[in-house]
Amino acid sequence: MSAREDLQRFDETGRPTLIAWFDDFEGPNNYAFLSNFYVGSPLYIHVLDDEFMTGEHAFAAMKTVRPGDYQRIRNAEDPHAAKYHGRTCELRPDWEQVKYDAMLTVIRSKFTLERAEGQMLLATADALLVEGTHWADDVWGVALRRNGLSPATPGRNWLGTMLMARRAELKAEAYFGHYHLTGEFNGLFVTKGK
Repeated sequence: MSAREDLQRFDETGRPTLIAWFDDFEGPNNYAFLSNFYVGSPLYIHVLDDEFMTGEHAFAAMKTVRPGDYQRIRNAEDPHAAKYHGRTCELRPDWEQVKYDAMLTVIRSKFTLERAEGQMLLATADALLVEGTHWADDVWGVALRRNGLSPATPGRNWLGTMLMARRAELKAEAYFGHYHLTGEFNGLFVTKGK
């Protein structure tokens, strides 16, 4: 059994109780759709009035101050390139204050009852979702040792936490009736051409 296979935990009925995923995780229990690097159908972000290849493209584009950087990130050939450009662009001065709102906007756009990703998120039931990383991410995920779930350093797992919160919202929407969350933040994010 590989270290990554050992990260999944199951109850007596075989239902996952813990799901740890990686941006490069591929296996019999593929949870790659939880990653911002997942390439599914194009992702429309209402507050930007724009479409993106992945959640990583959208998130990185929200960091920008300059329209040229926004376009370079939006048009990046893959999520790795989008992340790189997002790390090398001039950041908006309030990025540390709005980055969690930006991530929530991406998650609410990607995981809806109408999108396949929303249904797949619901299928995770009540499992604890943990973004496992081996690159010392202690904000969005948990930096894991290479030999299992034991953390190399404590992590906040904000991406996993936000996904679990979105899953709860989707359950409520499915039960009580759907309503659309636009995720608008009063023009907080740079627009694509201005």
